[in-house]
Amino acid sequence: MTEDYMVFQGDRFYPSGGWEDYQCSFDNIEKCKNYIKMGDSYTQWAHIVHMGKIVMKAFDKEIDYYNHEWEFEEVENEMG
Repeated sequence: MTEDYMVFQGDRFYPSGGWEDYQCSFDNIEKCKNYIKMGDSYTQWAHIVHMGKIVMKAFDKEIDYYNHEWEFEEVENEMG
């Protein structure tokens, strides 16, 4: 089984950029979402990439330092 879905994530203030923000790969989008939800308290944004395109963005609403609520948003990519 191939792991075509990649997770990139980081904190709001210090994104490393590009591959420096790469975390891991999974074979489906639900596993990516679960990985993001289980992240540490410093993670405030995430992108799920499939076949070179961002397919989902995630934002941490950060209720407080220890309580996080993730909002996931699908991204529509224009094919040209």
